[in-house]
Amino acid sequence: PAYVKNSKKPNAVMLDRIVLVKEDAVRKRSEHAKIPQVFYSENASETEKYAATEIAGYLSKISGSRISCTVEQSGKPHPSGIFVGRTAFASVKGVDVSRFDQEEWMIRRYPEGIVISGGVPRCTLYGAYEFLERFFGIMWLDETFTHIPRQKKITLPEKINLRSKPHFRYRGMYTWY
Repeated sequence: PAYVKNSKKPNAVMLDRIVLVKEDAVRKRSEHAKIPQVFYSENASETEKYAATEIAGYLSKISGSRISCTVEQSGKPHPSGIFVGRTAFASVKGVDVSRFDQEEWMIRRYPEGIVISGGVPRCTLYGAYEFLERFFGIMWLDETFTHIPRQKKITLPEKINLRSKPHFRYRGMYTWY
């Protein structure tokens, strides 16, 4: 696939009107590479598909542009993107979630894209929400209100390598008495 052979490291990735720029990058238009899609595996669980559609949906709301979500076609080259769940791209990059704890998730940035995955499908959703909250400022304040900041340019760190799991076995938010 193209993402394996391409050794160029873009200084920024562009999501229509959102530009994700390396912190140390010189902001030249020629250094931008498009990320037109969020990808999930052909064999993705319903939860992994939901995590991918949540990312695409919220990024669309932030940017005001439609960010598409589609099945990753194994063995076919495709543009850089956000790869959610147990994708072929994640496998090529050596991501082995079979060694993760049951509730563990990871977010990792590569020059060709970003991988968000977890030990079990629901953990991929945890990683997706962490990605949206940490890097895009989305806040789920209660059952009825989500803060979604409108942004044209968003800067991501050059290196993202997060791996975590919940600190509590049972968690929830109770706002009703």
